[in-house]
Amino acid sequence: MKDFIGEMLGTFVLILFGCSSVAVAVLFNEYNSIFQIGMVWGLAVTLSVFLTRRPSSDMQPLFIGLTVSSIIFFIAPLTQAGLNPARDFGPRIVA
Repeated sequence: MKDFIGEMLGTFVLILFGCSSVAVAVLFNEYNSIFQIGMVWGLAVTLSVFLTRRPSSDMQPLFIGLTVSSIIFFIAPLTQAGLNPARDFGPRIVA
């Protein structure tokens, strides 16, 4: 039951922060680059992992969040932050 609640909490935080960053950028017409959204998504991943992990002294959740935000930062201009290769590469072949 703890795993289920942790999964729900982590997904809620991820979607709340991630989708809210896109919504706020579009709503207030402050979309400058994908970098700002990528950084908020990376923060959301890091926060979700920290909230749902078992107490320990390792820094793996921080590295996971930083890795995801770094990948989004560097890959976003080419793929519009598409981390799933099937979602990015398939349409490029067909188009």
